[in-house]
Amino acid sequence: MEALHGKWKLDKSSNINVEEFMLAQGYPQDLVAQVSAADGTFEASPDSGKTRVVITSTGRPSTSHLVAADEAFQLSTPEGIVLTCKCTVEGEGRFREHYSNAAQGVEFTTVREVKGKTMTAKTSAKGGSMTQVYNKI
Repeated sequence: MEALHGKWKLDKSSNINVEEFMLAQGYPQDLVAQVSAADGTFEASPDSGKTRVVITSTGRPSTSHLVAADEAFQLSTPEGIVLTCKCTVEGEGRFREHYSNAAQGVEFTTVREVKGKTMTAKTSAKGGSMTQVYNKI
């Protein structure tokens, strides 16, 4: 997971289908507007043989998770949904994150791909997808 290490800034100008995807997943319009307007960062660093991931987004609490490849862990969204996440390495600079909460009918996958100083995150669920681009800072 070393290819993820460093700090990455969201490039909102490169987002594809973010608002449409979130609305199709049932998120309320006010939350979609807040997320669309927010600036964010993704930071990953080594921590005790695993990877510490810290995500920030303006107007929302930051989150921090200790992640190891192929080990499931739980996280809570700012909306209070508890998700189980499992990350797998699919090759040099390519990572798959699978999120689920069967009781609430939530399931989606994010594939992150790092090429040089650009990280692309494509999230897919219920037949739709969105893409976000981060640049290393």
